[in-house]
Amino acid sequence: MKQEEEQFLVYVDYIGKDGAGLYIYELYFAKDPSLVFGDHWNVLPIGMCSKEEKYPHESTIDEKIEMRLPILLKLAQNNNSLSMTDVTDGIMSLAWEDLSLYEEYPEYRLIFHYGENKNDIENKINNKMECYDKESKKN
Repeated sequence: MKQEEEQFLVYVDYIGKDGAGLYIYELYFAKDPSLVFGDHWNVLPIGMCSKEEKYPHESTIDEKIEMRLPILLKLAQNNNSLSMTDVTDGIMSLAWEDLSLYEEYPEYRLIFHYGENKNDIENKINNKMECYDKESKKN
């Protein structure tokens, strides 16, 4: 039996909201995150670029997965301070849970880092959804 090659998170794209009010994201994975780059990833700040200029080169992406969450994420490519190169260097997270709509800090905050293993990302999402469901039942 052939072992599946590891994949790593390299980009998160916001698609929109669905009819049920869930936020739709597309997660980009690559087998070698060190090879992933976009033409405008060194622009400072990346938030000033158009949406199309922010994407990584398609040839470096191995898989895209759609994810629907009841949670709003802030995305690195929309920041007005740093570049995407700062994200690949670990200076800033790739995506993180927006806390502006919460009255108190959540039990578990969803944060994705550039180059995180796909299995770790899936575990983070599952853990967050368990916490989210638990909090929803309290209210």
